[in-house]
Amino acid sequence: MVEYKLTEKELMNFGYKQSFNEFGGVILEEAQKLSEKEINNKMLLHYNPNVVYMNPGVCNGFGDAFGWASFVCRLSEASGKTIKLSKIPVKSKNSIETILQTTGRYQLVKPEPNTKIYSVRGSQRSKQFREIYSWLFLPTRIANWQPNKSRKIAYQFGHGGATDRLIQDINDETRILDAIRSKGYEPIELGGSFGDIECVKRAAMCEFFVGTCSGMSHLCHSVGVPTHIITNLRSLERVSAGHVKNSRSPIPTTFWQHPNNFISFINTL
Repeated sequence: MVEYKLTEKELMNFGYKQSFNEFGGVILEEAQKLSEKEINNKMLLHYNPNVVYMNPGVCNGFGDAFGWASFVCRLSEASGKTIKLSKIPVKSKNSIETILQTTGRYQLVKPEPNTKIYSVRGSQRSKQFREIYSWLFLPTRIANWQPNKSRKIAYQFGHGGATDRLIQDINDETRILDAIRSKGYEPIELGGSFGDIECVKRAAMCEFFVGTCSGMSHLCHSVGVPTHIITNLRSLERVSAGHVKNSRSPIPTTFWQHPNNFISFINTL
């Protein structure tokens, strides 16, 4: 049986350090913590704020659009310049205008025929969205997480989109929520039907978030909520690329290969 963890090579490539809890959870965090200023300075070593950018992929999903919005605004804040974009997805535009706390600016331009348009791609195996998740997300303007004893747990398990992002068995969602309630906690659902602002408020009042690799998990990284990701059939290497360096939580992200392990953790609360 293959032990659920990242290899030493993967840890080195990502710049992570890895630890484990007694229930089978894998805890991943950055090996070197940087300040906001240090992150901005590092970003400017990688990206030219004077070129025209295009978003990677279509950014139809909330998480991808939100990550791109944070990336563009951080690059603007780091450089003090308005970032030129060839287009901007509607969800990214909404994230900048209503969710993110930022002074970042962007400008839509119509590039000349010979203008090179820079598309941010992945730094690991050329995965399309990995690179925008490699930078600390900007905070949300509505509310930010503080340690609390609210006995509320935020959650979202994907019901649409890529099949490997869904919870493996719909019964697992029921079992997780039942375990949460059995310990006297209240599950608080997040999702697009509640509206972005309401989801920020809901996430901020909870003790932590649990879910699959969904848009709300990325929103929680910006709010700063401690996050538990159930990876199911997806590899830890693949999932962790989007849920470690972008998190504002003071508590590192924990990854669970199977809901049974997470339920064992819940039963100790």
